[in-house]
Amino acid sequence: MTREEAFKQLYELNNYPLEFQEGLFPLFERIYINLSLKMQENHKEAYVLDPQEVLCYLFEEFFYNVKMASKEQALLALKDPQFCDRIVTLLTDKIYINEFLGFENKSLLNDYSPLITTFDFVLNFIFDRFSKFASNQDINNSIFLDILRKGFMMSKGVLTLLVNGLETEAFSTWRTIHEVECIAKILNDKPYLTPYYIKHIDYARYYRNDNSNLEKQQEIFSKIKEEMKELNLKSKDMKKYIEYGWLTNVENVLDDYPEFKLNFRKGVELIAGLSSYSSLYELSSEIAHSSPLLFYSNKDYFKSLAIVNLYDTFFRLENLLYCFLVKNPQIDSVSYFNMRKDYLPEMQRIISIERISFQHKYGQKK
Repeated sequence: MTREEAFKQLYELNNYPLEFQEGLFPLFERIYINLSLKMQENHKEAYVLDPQEVLCYLFEEFFYNVKMASKEQALLALKDPQFCDRIVTLLTDKIYINEFLGFENKSLLNDYSPLITTFDFVLNFIFDRFSKFASNQDINNSIFLDILRKGFMMSKGVLTLLVNGLETEAFSTWRTIHEVECIAKILNDKPYLTPYYIKHIDYARYYRNDNSNLEKQQEIFSKIKEEMKELNLKSKDMKKYIEYGWLTNVENVLDDYPEFKLNFRKGVELIAGLSSYSSLYELSSEIAHSSPLLFYSNKDYFKSLAIVNLYDTFFRLENLLYCFLVKNPQIDSVSYFNMRKDYLPEMQRIISIERISFQHKYGQKK
């Protein structure tokens, strides 16, 4: 198969617009030849360029550069020598540096570690469930499921950070997932709070000017001030009230939670019953705010800290999802229940090994 035939086949398999195929091939050919020469000059070992990789770079670069142009203008650009030379030069450099000389951070975990692959498998199964039922829920369930989904999506992000050697960043991201799980748990335990939580989402949107309706914005601010006045809050407390004020509607909040404050640790975390994670949350916050720990840290320590806490948080989030599915038998969840019966014990077994290793090395139970 010639290179042109391979290009056409790959182009069509990627479902790229056919009207640009003929004009893009000469650029593809020039980039491919340039890269081949660079490899011959700078690397003794034989290396076969991936045509798919070159094509993807070319397609994305070209269409980003003509993003604001009409189809006719984009086709004309392919006949402009100056434009084409620029694309070829850019991509020759980009592909060579990114794909052959790209920096790779030293990682303590890789894509094939059971700590990653088992977790990723279960997450993918969960996302498949979400695609089947999340859109058919009432507003209260929809908010709850959106929060759970965000927690699972961020968990996937932490796995990506870990396999790329970004252990402190992974642990600082866990901090946000912990915030997510606390909110999810409160709304699960006290579903009557959901309308108040939704209301404060709107408050936050208007506070951040996430709406062009200035009249409505003023109306919302007036309402916020009235509610704050009833709670004897001052104007300096507005941001805290917008973010955490929905918790003031917890039944008997001051009697049951005498330490209650409008913040995360003495508010959301306390009412969620997860205050035992306060010290870890504080440590993660230090990293998130660029303390010296961010720059000079024990990679192995924070790798284990991130993965163990991520697993623990995941088990709690997954249990909330499981309870939701049990309470909604109209949702076909048989395959999900079968999966969790087999794979959650496997996850528990895997993470127990990491916990024992962590305790052995650092003398801390986790």
